Amino acid sequence: MSADGNRAETKTQVPLGVDFLGRNGDRSAMARTVARLNIEHFRRKLAEETDETKLRMLQRLLAEEEAKAAGLTEAPNSTHACAWA
Repeated sequence: MSADGNRAETKTQVPLGVDFLGRNGDRSAMARTVARLNIEHFRRKLAEETDETKLRMLQRLLAEEEAKAAGLTEAPNSTHACAWA
């Protein structure tokens, strides 16, 4: 505690350029969750959209997110190392 009785704030610094991998090298659950939620969002928007330009954009975004999600579920890349291990 500080002299005025308040708790001192502690800040955790993460080194720049660190790939957020778990201790065992797995991709983070958060990244998989975000990808899944994005895919669900794009699919809902595609079902509602009628404008051809927006449809093409949403199809492209969905394909990109699906590719990203597929990469997150593959075996971990052995060239990545956890900075905290």
